[in-house]
Amino acid sequence: MIKAIIYDLGDIFFEAHYWREWMWETLSRIGKYDKSFVDFYELYEKYLLPVYQGKKAYWEGYDDFLGEFDIVNKDEFTKLSKMQKLFYENNRVLYDGVKETLEQLHSKGTKNIIITDNENGAVWVRDNILKKFGVNEFIDFVVTSKEAGATKPNPKIFELAINYFSLNINDVIFVAHDEDEIDGAVKFGIQVIEYNNYLKLKTNTKIRINEFSEILFYL
Repeated sequence: MIKAIIYDLGDIFFEAHYWREWMWETLSRIGKYDKSFVDFYELYEKYLLPVYQGKKAYWEGYDDFLGEFDIVNKDEFTKLSKMQKLFYENNRVLYDGVKETLEQLHSKGTKNIIITDNENGAVWVRDNILKKFGVNEFIDFVVTSKEAGATKPNPKIFELAINYFSLNINDVIFVAHDEDEIDGAVKFGIQVIEYNNYLKLKTNTKIRINEFSEILFYL
């Protein structure tokens, strides 16, 4: 019996990749990058690792990332980047069915757990993201990579979520979109639902959904 749903946050509850697409499109347009968005995504993630682990501030890691490109006026590009990132963050909306599904699961006693690669802690995520979208009351536990000292799919971050409620692997389902996170969780022994795999990379899970509310079919 499934007792808890573990969710990634960005691109599961709401869009989080438009900011990355803006960077890729802008750097490509000015002739500083000529590879695919998938390649760009992987490169960017590499520089985010120390940020997510709490070892560097976000814009410090971003400055390191820009070192990959021959940008004449890096300060101006960073200033523009900060404006664009804030714009996308301020204009996020929940995907269809997210709030209703979380509320329904919560009312039935199913635990809703978020594990997110984030440079901030759980309190910040609740205050600045979950409360904004009106879903904080339906989330039973939040684990961030900064607090865990590990990013998905490291088993440590999953174990923190599972052990908090004295669950075992068979009690939970993980909802995610990222290839490495999905495959890592499957390898760890967690059942995974693939949702919003916008990079269109093949994953090792057998469960895929197109609407968030379809999670309810797999309890």
